[in-house]
Amino acid sequence: MQELGRRWRLLAEGAGIAGLLCAHVLTRAYDHVVLVERDLLPDAPVHRPGVPQSRHVHGLLDRGLRDIEHLVPGFTTDLLQHGAGLVDFAADIALRTPAGWLPRVPSCLRSCTASRPLVETAIRRRVLSHARSSCTSATWPTA
Repeated sequence: MQELGRRWRLLAEGAGIAGLLCAHVLTRAYDHVVLVERDLLPDAPVHRPGVPQSRHVHGLLDRGLRDIEHLVPGFTTDLLQHGAGLVDFAADIALRTPAGWLPRVPSCLRSCTASRPLVETAIRRRVLSHARSSCTSATWPTA
């Protein structure tokens, strides 16, 4: 990533997927990015109270997987090493439309199946390993 003009420190709220990726990008412009998260962040990929959708089925389609991998190299490998699946979206997933079942055909459309907690944990480990990123959990800023 290209280094931008440096500033001192940035405080960002929320250590979910979007907050983590945002903080990671912002390390190019700030000397240090501190994420503040109201939930206690677990070390393991487990559901947390502040993410009600975490129990839903999750999958990353090809473009999202490539974009996150571009921002956080090694992300896909981490997911796969911790049990995520990599599937051909058109060949491995049954799709039904009002007109009926679509045929399954080989394609280049990858999809990664993983739980939300696993996706978030893989991103968090990589982002917070950066020297200019840190996180304070189980707290919320008041002003």
